[in-house]
Amino acid sequence: MDGEILEDALRRVPLQDVTVRVEGRPGHWVAEISSPDFTKYDESERQRIVWEHLQRELSDDQRVQVEFIFILSPDELGS
Repeated sequence: MDGEILEDALRRVPLQDVTVRVEGRPGHWVAEISSPDFTKYDESERQRIVWEHLQRELSDDQRVQVEFIFILSPDELGS
C-alpha cells in the first residue's frame, strides 16, 4: 500500500473538516488525523471511530501496515 491510499481513506472518515497527514514507507505508515468533532470524544471513542472506518475502507493486509494514528482535535495539533 502507498501512503495515498491511507490518506484517502482517512479523509473519508465521516467527520467535519477532517485534515490528514501521512508519513512513512510501505509497511510502516504513521498518520495524523484531526477534526473539530474529536473534541466531543475521549481517546478510546476517537480510536473506535477511526479504526472502524478503516476496517471498512482497507483490507487486512493494508491495515497491518499502519503503525500508529494520532487522532487529535485542532486545538491539540502541535502540542
